[in-house]
Amino acid sequence: MSIEVHWFDQNMYMEMTYVGIEEKTGKTILVDPGTYNSKINNIIENSNGLEYIFLTHGHADHICELPIYKELYPRAKVVGSAKEKIMFNNSNINMVYQLTGKKLEFDPDIYVKDGDEISLGDTVFKFIETPGHTEGGMCILTEELIFTGDTLFRGDIGRYDLYGGDFLKLKNSIINKLFKLPENIIVYPGHGPSSSIGREKRYNIMSSII
Repeated sequence: MSIEVHWFDQNMYMEMTYVGIEEKTGKTILVDPGTYNSKINNIIENSNGLEYIFLTHGHADHICELPIYKELYPRAKVVGSAKEKIMFNNSNINMVYQLTGKKLEFDPDIYVKDGDEISLGDTVFKFIETPGHTEGGMCILTEELIFTGDTLFRGDIGRYDLYGGDFLKLKNSIINKLFKLPENIIVYPGHGPSSSIGREKRYNIMSSII
């Protein structure tokens, strides 16, 4: 693999925060900064620097520790979906205020749209808009793996009853986008254990609809 992935789920919602070390550059990416701890910090500190912070969507459990990372690593670029702007900009909608009692309203350093790519060393990160859990939810794909946020879990799908949620959009995102990917792609979801596209096509609750 061109990226070595580590995962942590120590916040109260068992949200998965991922740290990826890019093989060629030795630099790191962070996916969904809902968890902060010394183990994550040690990985970053022992790398060649944190280059990007990718946000799959704007819910509190996936972004609440972003201020800590931005303070520690101000050069790291935050990347989010352009269609998730309203979530990033409103603490009531993103529920950070309800979760922490503090406001978190911001614009990512880089807004991306469907099909945009960012390269780091030999790794190309492609952004795929997957609305349904939220209107601006997105997945982050490389040749070998995909970070699916709260769109697709092992055996399950994300909820669609919160702001911006829509079951039909979520179904379309999963069946017509994610399930069209190569079956060997590893799935790193926003909660729970990893999987693969092939496994989810066979065993996910959405598999019977294909």
